[in-house]
Amino acid sequence: FILDPTKFRLGLYEKCKLESDCELVLRAFAFVNLPYQRPLKISLNNEIKETQGIKYMSKIEVDKHRIQKKIDSKKKEFECIMMVSRNVFGSAAFRKWVPIKGANGYHWSRDISKPMWDAGYSAIAELLVDTEPVLFTQNKDRIVEGLEMSFERGFFANDSASISNQLFRERKHEIKRIMLEAIGAKSLLR
Repeated sequence: FILDPTKFRLGLYEKCKLESDCELVLRAFAFVNLPYQRPLKISLNNEIKETQGIKYMSKIEVDKHRIQKKIDSKKKEFECIMMVSRNVFGSAAFRKWVPIKGANGYHWSRDISKPMWDAGYSAIAELLVDTEPVLFTQNKDRIVEGLEMSFERGFFANDSASISNQLFRERKHEIKRIMLEAIGAKSLLR
């Protein structure tokens, strides 16, 4: 989605914040609703096709109730995951725990990390199927501490937008492990 193709071709194009937000929502739905496929563009395009199909079907009045129900379900799921993320991680949600340059210690990065967004959003979505959101909020300090330790051990060191299917699954599993361990429900880990 490019607002000004001329600027884009000249290399002067700056992606607007709204487009970044739209991309994150699209990525969230793509990673939760469809199997991850490399290159990432395939997964995102498949999600766009599914969404366009929903819009198209609603225009031709094919079971509007079913279509609206699906849209409402996606919206509710997204809002719930965002609520859990905000309640547990605060402003550190979907960010990297990185070393402080020129000093000892770590801090949360300012920008959202797309690989952390993909794995974190998917992990939380899967966990919310069997777990009440309040359990994560009640154990947020242990969850954040577990994620920080995982970063410090280098688990999330290879941070690239083009991660492999295996690396995506490993990251999602690690986030799920940390969260389930913190709430004392490691038996739910799949």
